Amino acid sequence: MFCLIVDTNMIHWLTETSEDNSTIVIGLLKKQRGKLYIGGELKHEFPPRLRPWLAAGVRAGWIVNVSDDEVDQETTWLKVHHILESNDHHVVALARVSGARVLVSCDQALRQDFRNLSLISQPPGKLLPFNADKTRVRKFLQRRRLCTQNAETPA
Repeated sequence: MFCLIVDTNMIHWLTETSEDNSTIVIGLLKKQRGKLYIGGELKHEFPPRLRPWLAAGVRAGWIVNVSDDEVDQETTWLKVHHILESNDHHVVALARVSGARVLVSCDQALRQDFRNLSLISQPPGKLLPFNADKTRVRKFLQRRRLCTQNAETPA
């Protein structure tokens, strides 16, 4: 099971391309072998045209809509404590609240924050190698510990 967060700068890769890797990810999500997590500011950053796609994924069970209030509260805590390199407090907050441990992003500062063990641990955050060959991506997503225990069985 993998628990995925897709940054706004890469949502087009997942929803609007037919690359082998995005097709693999969507296929595994739809087969219930993984979950895509949305919530807080990140959910509201996605283009309005994606709302029907997101809603369909939530209904089908392969997208988990995390409480905006919980994510926003964690986002505020992270901002107050000034511990991130990036300005993506809301993405790190979503990972901390949801237990999702796989990120798709091309933002280098966010990628650094996501791998920072003082921010995301047990298990640590991982970066999906979206530019790698499809065999590597498939093997990556079949690894263990790509979610916290709580995230593997969302309510």
